[in-house]
Amino acid sequence: MEKIITIDKVDYSVTDEETIHKGDELIFEIKINRSSDATFVVGLWEDLLGLPIQKVWKILSKEK
Repeated sequence: MEKIITIDKVDYSVTDEETIHKGDELIFEIKINRSSDATFVVGLWEDLLGLPIQKVWKILSKEK
């Protein structure tokens, strides 16, 4: 699936259907518990190891 995620006034076109390679910039969808809304964070694969990651999105492009 492809979608647009906005973080800090930047629109990211992302997908969850492509292979992730080391060095790809990603958006992590983090959900602390079932009752909270998801939080989106931009980073590299190693940046968020150990956090409760719900989904990983590969960035296709970004626009300010």
